[in-house]
Formats: sequence, structure tokens, C-alpha cells
Amino acid sequence: MVETKVKRGLGIVTDLDLKSPISNGLNKISIEGAYQEISFDDNLACVRDARAGTNNHFDEIHFDNCETKILEIKGNTIIRQEIESPTQLILCIDQTANINIDLRGKSNSFLSSGIFIHVHKDVHANILIKSELKGNQNYLRLIQIQEENSNINFALQYYSENQSLLFFKTDLVGENSALDKRVFIKGTNSVLDSDIKIIHNASRTKSNMVVNGTLEKSRIINENSINITKDADTCEGYEHSKFIILDSESDAISIPNLEISNNNVSCSHGSTISSVGEEELFYLQSRGLNKKDSVSLITQGLESSVVDHVLIGSGIDE
Repeated sequence: MVETKVKRGLGIVTDLDLKSPISNGLNKISIEGAYQEISFDDNLACVRDARAGTNNHFDEIHFDNCETKILEIKGNTIIRQEIESPTQLILCIDQTANINIDLRGKSNSFLSSGIFIHVHKDVHANILIKSELKGNQNYLRLIQIQEENSNINFALQYYSENQSLLFFKTDLVGENSALDKRVFIKGTNSVLDSDIKIIHNASRTKSNMVVNGTLEKSRIINENSINITKDADTCEGYEHSKFIILDSESDAISIPNLEISNNNVSCSHGSTISSVGEEELFYLQSRGLNKKDSVSLITQGLESSVVDHVLIGSGIDE
């Protein structure tokens, strides 16, 4: 019997005063040329899984009121959605595709969106999601399942205001499935709680997780986890996070976790939190940029490192 090994650590924290932030119907739709209507019965398991997760008050509010849409992805797809009330998308991807999802919403109350993504076997896909929810409270919940021999490049741009919760879980259930999962979090006048995880439930699975972010008048607790189960042999899992603090009012706690229940694996994690580097600023200003434009260029580069690996060569239009 293999003893589960748990490794947790705080990121490198620089010049920060850390504080803990506060942390049913079903409609089928068909859009000509992009989606094919599929039945509810075929997706009961997906709906049940999408409802199981964080077990917090945001979940209770979301699922008591949400409208669900099931989409079967048949090729390159763009989805643009204005969020006015809790909504949930269930995406079934059974062929190679480039997918761009744009979520926007503005409200004086609670805004939430849930997305469940089921990737079938042998599918290679590029997925880009951009979320800009501007309610008093905001909740984005992503659940992703990958079957065998699937290979996904995934990028999430998460722009946060006010009180926000991000939950993003991927379950690699099929052998030889691979995932490059990257997240950019932009906090502006925000209190954030993010929980991002990858679970290896099959052998010879590979994952790479990158979480970058910038904070302006914002606070965050960010927890990244890779879990390799006891029957998942010969797996690889890597994670790293980097947050840039843009002012004295912002702070961050970053918690990278590895939970390993199999000895024949390769895993690592790391995390850094810092202000904008003086050497970087000096280099850019010495070439004619003012301080504001220099900081903007540095933060854009941090975001590009998340998004570009999906955009380049995929045909996705940001």
C-alpha cells in the first residue's frame, strides 16, 4: 500500500502585509453551423458532477437559480454570453476544435456562471475563456473532464472586481490524456478566493499548470493543487504561480499543493509574489518609456504568457 504524500507550501512573499480575504431547469439550444442539440438523458452524469464541488454558499445560490444549456461542439466555436442571472453551460467536445468563450456581466447583485466541459477520447482542442463579471459578488465555476488520449491547451483570463470566487477543477480520467492549463487573474478593487486543481485519475497522464496574476487595490488567497491518485502510474504534474503586486493596498497568499498517492511519478511546484522589479522598470525607462507604460508592458507580458500558447497557431481570435 502506497502512503499518500502531501506537500504544501506558501509562495515567496515580498514586502506584503498579509490579510485573509473573505473568502433547474434545463434548456436545450441549437445554433445553426455551430452546435448540435443533444438530449438531457445523455448528460445526467455530467450535470450531477457539475453540481458536486466546492460546497459553499455561492454554489447554493448558483444552482438554486441557474439556467442550464447543453452544447455539443462540432468544430471551431465562438460563444459570447451576457450574464444577467446564474447560468450553466455543459460543453461536449468530441472532435478537434478551437473554442473561444467570452463571458460578460454587470449587476448590483450576485453574478455567476458555471461551465462543465467533457472532452472525449482522442480529441485535441484549444480552449480560451475570458470572464469579466462585475457584480457585487461574482462566481465562476469550471469543471473539466478528459478521456483517454485527449490533449488540451486551456487558457483562462479572469478579470475580477468586488468579491469574487474562482473554482477550476480538471479531472484526467483517461490514460495518456494531457493538459496545459494556464490562468491569468486580474484583480482590480477586489477581494478574491481562487481554487485551481488538477486530478490525475489515470496512468500516463501529464499536466502543466501556470497561474499568473496582477493585483491593484486587491487581495487574494490562491490555492493550486495537483492530486495523483494511487492507481495513476507514470504521471507528470507541474505547477507554478506568479503574482505581481501593483500598489501598497494589495496583498496575496499563494498556496501550492501536491498530493501524491503513487511513487512512480514526477511532480514539482513553485510560487512567487512580488512587486514590479526595479531592474525591469529601469531597463524599459532607459529606452524611453515612462513608469506607467513600463508597468503596463510588464503586466501585459505576464498575461500574454498565459494566453499566447492557445492563440498561436490555433486560429482563435482573442
